[in-house]
Amino acid sequence: MDVNQKYPKAKKATFLILSLYVIITLMSTTLSWVWAGEMQKTSLLNPQYLDETAKFWHSIHTNVSASNQNFVIMHLGDSHVQTPHFGGAIKSVLSSALPPSASGLLFPYSLCKSYGPPQLIADTAGTWTCSTLLTSSPSRGIGPQGYVLYSQESGSKIQLKFNSLPGIKLSHPLFVRIFHGEGHQVNLATCSLHVYTQKTTARGSQKLKRASAVYIRRVESDQKSNLDPVHLKNNSSNFQNANYNKMQTEFYLSELSTSPASSSKGQLSSAIQSKNNDTGNASEHEILSCMLQSLQSNFVFKGVETFNSKISAGLVYHKMGLVGAKMPNLLMDSLELRKQISLLRSHLIILSYGTNESYAPVFNLEKYVTEWEKLLYLLQQIAPQAGIILTFPPYTQANGKKAAWDKEVRLALNQILQRYQVVGYDLGRAMGGEEAFINWYRAGLVKKDGLHFEALGYKLQGESFGDALLKVLSKYK
Repeated sequence: MDVNQKYPKAKKATFLILSLYVIITLMSTTLSWVWAGEMQKTSLLNPQYLDETAKFWHSIHTNVSASNQNFVIMHLGDSHVQTPHFGGAIKSVLSSALPPSASGLLFPYSLCKSYGPPQLIADTAGTWTCSTLLTSSPSRGIGPQGYVLYSQESGSKIQLKFNSLPGIKLSHPLFVRIFHGEGHQVNLATCSLHVYTQKTTARGSQKLKRASAVYIRRVESDQKSNLDPVHLKNNSSNFQNANYNKMQTEFYLSELSTSPASSSKGQLSSAIQSKNNDTGNASEHEILSCMLQSLQSNFVFKGVETFNSKISAGLVYHKMGLVGAKMPNLLMDSLELRKQISLLRSHLIILSYGTNESYAPVFNLEKYVTEWEKLLYLLQQIAPQAGIILTFPPYTQANGKKAAWDKEVRLALNQILQRYQVVGYDLGRAMGGEEAFINWYRAGLVKKDGLHFEALGYKLQGESFGDALLKVLSKYK
């Protein structure tokens, strides 16, 4: 006789014990990961501080508060910056004190076979070629954002889908700003807004139900006369050669309607209110879909931004990272760098480089310091009132090997801090130092390649830096 037939209760008991063992193992692994993450978060809350004595903090406060304008940050860097988690955490911390008024410059990296950003999904029609600062000549006009899409055919299209952004309700009247080659012509075809109702069922799962599409009549910036976006009210006297409006086209998404042909103000808000009354504990998710169309051959697309016309003074955080980038890459086309920094008119510029330099086959300390000096001289010429923060790279071990030139890179950055009116923040020290890397790896905060971090790892670093930045900014309210 089969033992399982002879002892059915024993069989059940064995099954229950094994199941319980698997559950306990999974729970303990998850809890240890969460505990490790919280432990690291506790140690990273305020490990490093930004120099509060730098003169530019007062200038930033004066320029922003005097004219009740947006506080604009430009964050340039490598793959650590391109990932949505590091910069996303910084923006989240700052947004707790200053609501975002814009998405910041967004680029559909997925069209270049890279990753991010999650709030922008894109597809193309026609022939488009991706170029980066590392693979193209300066003739393409690739600036600090590092990526462009290029089409030789007039009429080529890019379908842009914007997911709901924190603090920016897409159903509000808003501007869509297209960044492109200088003097290039572009059109934004009729946009449609889809509102999804997300409801929790009895079992706890969530379902999305799409409401009817709402079409938006657009008004191009050249036609909107007195509709002046508050986003562009920064004091241009603080910037050199700041008149580069030919590198952007703005569209004001004004009236809302339930069909492409008709228009009725307030129709969308009343429809949303009606759904709220019917769905109980439902939440809403918005997707704005717009079709970009080039109106000329040899068109260059550099990015897109949405900003809320109802917020007069908020946070604008431009995050521009490029996989594999090194700081000297910014100097490859200094004219384009000058144009784009002048165009965005940032109050604070954050530079996050050093990881790729520290793994280079060869490294010349003197040359690297000279290149930093060239960049800072250029930035201070373009935006003399803007503050500049250098972040030291986090500690990494690519494929189990320490960075060969890490100490030299840190030495170079320290020399720059001593010579220029810039502020530094050491992400490596914020991690706990070089020896703490293994703790981060064991806690599951580092990817297997040892070079990049998991979402939580980037989140902790971003929160650490964001907390330090917010602390200084709060003193100048």
